[in-house]
Amino acid sequence: MWVVFSGQENRGGTRAKDHNLYPYLEVDYRRAESLKPEYRQTATRLQRLLNRELQGAVRDLRDELQPYPKVRLQYSDVLAKLDISKIEMINAHDAWHFSPLGHGRVAQAAFDAVAPSLDFLGIGSKTYGSRLSQFHQ
Repeated sequence: MWVVFSGQENRGGTRAKDHNLYPYLEVDYRRAESLKPEYRQTATRLQRLLNRELQGAVRDLRDELQPYPKVRLQYSDVLAKLDISKIEMINAHDAWHFSPLGHGRVAQAAFDAVAPSLDFLGIGSKTYGSRLSQFHQ
């Protein structure tokens, strides 16, 4: 949620200048009330709390899993920290979904986050990474 909202602030100002932008923005507010501007601060706070708890749980479990060298547990907040503030990253119709460029950047960030686990499994992350690079240029 935080990632969406960080870019949403910029889009709101852009849309105020041109109401033809993001014609389906309000439709999403009706479908998901938690996306409304008045709930952003609370939703963002909840997302941060959940991420912090999840990160702590993974850290605790990782310590417990040390006797099992064939098991790897990994936490990543790379998607929560991804900068999507550029207009080109977001769908021009609803301002919530990613554009093709945005999808490519999200896919690459996700792949980069799981690359250590792929290496752990013996799966060539370099091979898959080169395939992804064609999508986010």
